[in-house]
Amino acid sequence: MEQSPLIDVRGAKKVYRVGSVDVQALRGVDLAIDAGELCCIIGRSGSGKSTLLNVLAGLEHVTAGELIVAGQHLERMNQSELIRFRQRHVGFIFQSFNLIDELNVFENVELPLIYMRVKASERKRRVNEILSRMNIC
Repeated sequence: MEQSPLIDVRGAKKVYRVGSVDVQALRGVDLAIDAGELCCIIGRSGSGKSTLLNVLAGLEHVTAGELIVAGQHLERMNQSELIRFRQRHVGFIFQSFNLIDELNVFENVELPLIYMRVKASERKRRVNEILSRMNIC
């Protein structure tokens, strides 16, 4: 039996209303990415790269189409379901890092685990493991 892709996008469209003009950010995107597969999304500024990442992360809804990520239809989820989905499945590494200046490295890495209600001892273990793998400490 063939396994479904980790990410399966079918006919995804996203239209923004800017004043009286409709701007098509995504125009029928089809994409399938298997678990463990590396995928690069490249294109000119304004071509829809960030919009695609935002809809895949459940940060924005598509105007039309299907978004199946980790077996779940994102386009059918309400806000509460999307929040739980993001907590369990989504992580971004931004170009500008978006670190919190008031926190040290350990605390910046630990913060998402606090939001996920991971116990302090487990957070410490996981953060130290991540930092060690990255040769940060």
